[in-house]
Amino acid sequence: MTDKELFSSGEIGRLCGIPDRTARRYLKTGVIPAKQNPLTGRWKVSREVILQFLKEHGMGTGKMQGVGMHRILIIDDEDWVVSFVKEVMEAAFPAAQVEGFTDSHQACLRLGTFQPHLVILDLRMPTVDGRQVLAALRAQDVLAKVPVLVISGYPDDFPALREVKNVTFLTKPFDDYQLMNAILPLLPS
Repeated sequence: MTDKELFSSGEIGRLCGIPDRTARRYLKTGVIPAKQNPLTGRWKVSREVILQFLKEHGMGTGKMQGVGMHRILIIDDEDWVVSFVKEVMEAAFPAAQVEGFTDSHQACLRLGTFQPHLVILDLRMPTVDGRQVLAALRAQDVLAKVPVLVISGYPDDFPALREVKNVTFLTKPFDDYQLMNAILPLLPS
C-alpha cells in the first residue's frame, strides 16, 4: 500500500478489487465509513479506515496481491444472468479466470480441468439441475471444499441445502452490490 493518507472511491475500488460503482455504493451506504466533500461530491477515506475494511473482509493490506488470480465458474441456464455475473466478476477481479455456462452438463465436464476457487450456481436448470452439479462437485476430492454461491429465484429451495458445507445463498433478483457482498467472504485471500 502507498504512503497516501486519503483515498478516493476509484482508488478504493482498485485496492479492494471491486468496481468503482460498487466502491461508491459502499461509501454512500456506510459499508466503508467516509466523508464526502459537499462542494465537489468526491469521497475521501482515511488510510486507517481502508486498512480496517481490508482486514475485516480478509482482503490483505497489500495491493490485493493475488486477488485477481481466482478461477470462478458461473452456471445458470439464463444467459443474461451468466453475462451479468461474469461482467461483475471480471470488473472486480480483472486478472481472474471467469467462465460461464448456460449448459449445466457442459459445466460439469469443465469442473475437473478448470478447478474453480468459487462456483456460482443456479438450482433450477434443465438436464442437470443445481443439486446434481453440487453433488458432482462434492464427490471430487479436489473440489469437495470449493465454496458455492447458490443463486435462485426460489428461496424455498434453500433449506434443503443448508446442511451442505461451504454453500451460501443469494436470492434472485440481485444487484452487483449484493453479489459482491455474497462473494467476497467466499474467495480465498
